[in-house]
Amino acid sequence: MGRILPELKFEVVDVVVNGMPWNTLAIVRWVATNKLINGESYINPGVHFISIKWGKAYKFDVYEDSQVVADGLSKQAKSGIKEAIAEKIES
Repeated sequence: MGRILPELKFEVVDVVVNGMPWNTLAIVRWVATNKLINGESYINPGVHFISIKWGKAYKFDVYEDSQVVADGLSKQAKSGIKEAIAEKIES
């Protein structure tokens, strides 16, 4: 991501944490922003749901506007960043 959106910034809007140490849920609302090479602004709000057991995060569910991501990647690719349209990396 550092090469595709080098100035990507996340502003945390809200954090809610609930549960006991053995079963904690943290909900983090954020807005991601970046200036694209073509001069347009990239703005994408999203939410992370993070499941935590005894202080260790073990599950991340991320919800964001996938169309905004796809459009931003397409615009970066058209501006010459080939990695923006590369196959996704899965683990």
